[in-house]
Amino acid sequence: DSINIRKNQFLTIFREFNFSDNSKYEDDSNSSSLMSLDFEMMSKFFFRSDLFERRRREELASMFMTLQSEAEEERFRLFLELLIKQSSPSKNNVTDNFILKALKLIEIYSRSEEFHEEDEIHKECRKDLINEALVRIGFVELACELMAWTQSEPIINRILRIMNSILKNGNKKAQTAFLLNSKKYNSALIFGNFSRILSANFEKISKKVLDRNTQEIRKILYGEITMTKSDDLELDRAIEACILQFRFLQLLCEGLNRDSQNFLRDQNNKRENHDMISKSVLMFGAFIKFFNKKSYLLGLRILGFLIDSLQGPCRENQSVAIKCKLLDFANDFVNELSCSEEEMR
Repeated sequence: DSINIRKNQFLTIFREFNFSDNSKYEDDSNSSSLMSLDFEMMSKFFFRSDLFERRRREELASMFMTLQSEAEEERFRLFLELLIKQSSPSKNNVTDNFILKALKLIEIYSRSEEFHEEDEIHKECRKDLINEALVRIGFVELACELMAWTQSEPIINRILRIMNSILKNGNKKAQTAFLLNSKKYNSALIFGNFSRILSANFEKISKKVLDRNTQEIRKILYGEITMTKSDDLELDRAIEACILQFRFLQLLCEGLNRDSQNFLRDQNNKRENHDMISKSVLMFGAFIKFFNKKSYLLGLRILGFLIDSLQGPCRENQSVAIKCKLLDFANDFVNELSCSEEEMR
């Protein structure tokens, strides 16, 4: 009876996701191996809109902390593997809402080492195991498929948060998996969608920062200011999104990964190629003309990506960066930071 109850709870999760075919799981031998997990608790938190509210996050963390044995963690990873397969837009009729819910749970799992009271060495070991598991069960492939399939910024940004967690410290397996699956799912679409979102956020930052700079001058001259808290919030979100996106590019190159460095410059697409090195240098050049104390961290992140993309040395990327005047822009940026050091603090 207990196993049947658990099995029904498990199937309820899939029905709530509006999966096209729930029946195929009813006789699946893998499903019964998942029954030792508390799926009632899992579904309770998984389908709440306030999933990341602090109290809910802490309660969900307690669920992860019950996964004490390797067998229990493996069962949970099997659940995630099924979830990843069902999130594939090429195999199932999925909605943006469904994908966001799935990505929420995967993101929490990608950070679940934070929920264990262990020393840093054990946390790093646990993190490596989590990252290895996510690559093995197909998350990187799903990430590439979704990035080619959707232009939804919330979906792509959540994917990037998970990918950044997996790629941390130069994860070679994850870097290789991204390159291979980018080619499989059309890198032109992946980097096309990525570039559009990056450009839109950058343009928003440029406009908002210039408006803020103008308002600061008017405040000094006339004692008036019209910037609202919603304007500040919109600017903060755009900066955070750009930093996330450049961090993703940087992590693909981390550890002197020559294949990734070259791939970000040239995806070898005859019809459409996205040179992220040139694009980033030109963005950096535009950025130094308007940045202020609220946005300067974005400049550091762009520069961080460019440094990792050139190291090795990667001669081809260096040649492109020099042609785009990176050295001049970097010198101007350092000079501006030096002149405004006290203000930046």
